[in-house]
Amino acid sequence: MLFCICVPSKPARTQARKLEQLLLYRNTATPFDYIRALDKKPGALVEELQNARLRQYKRIGRAFRLVLGIDLGSVSVEALERLVGRKTARFFLIHSRPGLRLAILDTHILKYLRTQGVRGVPKTTPTSGKEYARLEQAYLDVLAKQGITDLAKHDLMIWTMASRKTSTPAEHGMRRHQN
Repeated sequence: MLFCICVPSKPARTQARKLEQLLLYRNTATPFDYIRALDKKPGALVEELQNARLRQYKRIGRAFRLVLGIDLGSVSVEALERLVGRKTARFFLIHSRPGLRLAILDTHILKYLRTQGVRGVPKTTPTSGKEYARLEQAYLDVLAKQGITDLAKHDLMIWTMASRKTSTPAEHGMRRHQN
């Protein structure tokens, strides 16, 4: 969950390294215990986020605090969305609870939807819940037609291709075979 909070709009590998740095020298049972301990000292959490250079210190600190008191194993999609936002909630849930049928409508998934012929797909994540729901269903329908059931694996594949500047699964395969 902590990684999901840290990564939006930033390079995943960099944020993972920085989060690891933040948690490296903790003397607590879990990362969440460490965040709780930092949060008890005024300014300590933000100071440690700054030392780790995670950026967006206030946003990340606030989100860390919000998730401390919830059961991440059973929290509903809606409740988690209220705490950390739609994409972050879905990112965490898809990758931690196999079988959930949700979509992380980031720029990479939206681009994928456009390559699949879905109409009216914006370049950025829609802010309207109704539009998000429409595109989420379109994505789930596309995957169902292709027989794709592991949403976390598909999300990771799309992200991997995008991070390599490859636009479609077919193009990814062509480039791989050309090398």
